[in-house]
Formats: sequence, structure tokens, C-alpha cells
Amino acid sequence: MAAYLKRFYIANASYTMSTTFIKLSLLFQYLSIFDRQSRERQFTIFMAVVIALWGIAFSFMAWFPCFPVSGYWSFLTESATCYGFGSKYAAGFTMIYECHAGLNMAFDVIVLVIPIPLYFEKSATPRVRMGLIGMFLLGTIINVFGVWRLATIVIHRATTYPTFDPTWYSPISLIQACLEVDAASICASIPIFWPVLVARFDEIFVTREITITQEHRRLSELGEGNDIELWRSRSTRGGKQESTYSGGESEAPLDDTKKQGNTSNYVDRYVIDQIDPLREDKKGGVESSVTVGPLDAVLQRPTRPMYLNRL
Repeated sequence: MAAYLKRFYIANASYTMSTTFIKLSLLFQYLSIFDRQSRERQFTIFMAVVIALWGIAFSFMAWFPCFPVSGYWSFLTESATCYGFGSKYAAGFTMIYECHAGLNMAFDVIVLVIPIPLYFEKSATPRVRMGLIGMFLLGTIINVFGVWRLATIVIHRATTYPTFDPTWYSPISLIQACLEVDAASICASIPIFWPVLVARFDEIFVTREITITQEHRRLSELGEGNDIELWRSRSTRGGKQESTYSGGESEAPLDDTKKQGNTSNYVDRYVIDQIDPLREDKKGGVESSVTVGPLDAVLQRPTRPMYLNRL
């Protein structure tokens, strides 16, 4: 029990501070949106002060539930003065948790509805409205977790009903608190990181497509059933072995070369086209078409054939 209470002490104190800082971060972001003389800005400042005072009060009670603090987890062996989150009376212990959870849920709702007037402004662009809708949806999820957590605290009276057993009744509330804080952190971070994400959408999602088509030559000279390219046979004439090719010069074997100075070059025009497609005496070759462009334009724009520089 002592080991559990030590961890719960840190988790509960961290939770009270996290809920405060997340709400304040959103309110400070609202201040940069509203006009200086607008009622929304004045109300935002008022709520920031109220939430700051609420957070300071409950955070102090969470970090110092007993004097000395060690009395929170060693109450069976150590005499300490405890109150609030460390109260030894079920009524006071339940009241402090219900009070914090209820105010936390109410402040979440208020912080969520403050920017609603921005949605109905005539100058608001569709992009701004979509961003507000996304934030409202995420904020609604946060409030669902808050309401659910409050319900579990009320049902079990902060782990004291039907019996005092924190290790059995508190895990559900703890998980809901973690989900609430995680979702709220994401919601508060979206306005900060959104410009960075928008600038890098092209790196995250596929926005361009490359289509490559290749046409192969067909050996029309060969008879039916002879579908092997670069096919050759050897015959003997006058006691000398020679190579004969059914397709003519364009189907010469790869190993036949002719000497030009100190270099050897392929005779086969088909192979030469692949090695040097930009040669001046080019009469044929393999055509390939490459199309690069946005996804929505690839299917609408005709392709342009070009010779590939390298294979």
C-alpha cells in the first residue's frame, strides 16, 4: 500500500498541474487571436486568472497533502497532519476529488467554447473553419474523458465505496486521467505545430506520380513461334564457321564487336540505342514516355515521349 501511495501521490500532483498548464496554454493562444478591445479577449484574460488561481490551490494541496509529506504514504506508521487529498476522513477525501474533477470539466467546456465566435465571422476562411471544427471535435473527446472520470469518482466516492480499496477502484480513473491529459496536450499543440505540418505535407503524403511506359521491338522477320530476340545460329561455309542471323543486322549477337581504334563497340543497333540514345545517326530505338506531375493532372494530361538517357 505504501509503494502504491507513493506513485499515486506523484501521479495525482502531476495531473493537477498538467490540467492547469494545458488550459492556460490554450487561453494564451486565444489572446493572440482576439482584438485588444473585444469582449472575448477580456473574458479570456478573466478565465486565465481564475484557472491559474484554481491550479495553484489544487496543485499545492496535491503536492503537500500532509505535513510532513511522507505521512501521505506512511500514515500507518507515522503521525502527520493531513487534509484534502490526504484526508483520513471519507467525506473530506471524496469531496476534494469531486470538487477538482467537477471544476476541471467545467473549465474544459468554457475553454472549448471561447473561440466559437471566430467560426461565424464573415472574414473566416474555410481553412480556418475546418481547423476550428477539428479542435472542437478533439475538445469534445477531452470533455468525454473528463465526464467519465467524474462519474467513476462519484460512483466509488473516490475509491472509498463500497469499501476503501484504492488499488481496486482507482485504476479506471487513473487511465481516464492519462487519456484526458494526452488528448488535451495534442489539442493545445495543434496551433503551434500546424504550420510546420502544412509545410511538410509533401514529404509525408504522396502528391506526385511518375508513370513510365516502355515499348519493345518485335521481330516480325521471324516465323510464328520464334519469339526469342538476339537468336542466332552458326553454319559452316568453305570450312569456315560463320554466324547467320534470321533478323538481319539489327539482331546481331551481343558478343560481336567491331574495332574502332582502341575501342570495341556493339554492332547491334538495338543495343547501341540503349547505350547511346542521343547519337546522331539514330534511326530507331526504344521510345519511353515519362510523365511527372500532380496526381490530379497525370490522368488528364497527354504524355510526351522522350528517349531515356540511362537505363
